[in-house]
Amino acid sequence: SQTPLRQFPDIPAGIIQRLERIDFPFERLYDLSALELGGLIHQSQGKNLFKKIHQFPKLELSATIQAITRSVLRIELTVFPDFEWNEDYHNRSQGFWIFVKDVNGEHILYSEYFILKKKYATDEHYLSFTVP
Repeated sequence: SQTPLRQFPDIPAGIIQRLERIDFPFERLYDLSALELGGLIHQSQGKNLFKKIHQFPKLELSATIQAITRSVLRIELTVFPDFEWNEDYHNRSQGFWIFVKDVNGEHILYSEYFILKKKYATDEHYLSFTVP
């Protein structure tokens, strides 16, 4: 599979290919130190790779769910940006789709396009909505 790090044109192709060959989950790369990343790709590029991984757009989400009626739920979502902003990649804003699906993941119950602006990139954001 292809790594999301392909979006960074300044990561050498050899490093991208190594990451894809070892089939290490992208989500787990975030937990590794620069030294561990260098060991994983067998190069001294661990520090640069660490920086790029932490610049990849990522949100931490926390939800509080409350039943309003038997068939309607209120969801209060706390959104916290969890990445290092780099205007070369993110410009002045970064968009994210937020989806709420049914328990089987078959139907979208709610969707919203959330735009994070650079000046609010270190703030928590709050969304409140209802779903059937």
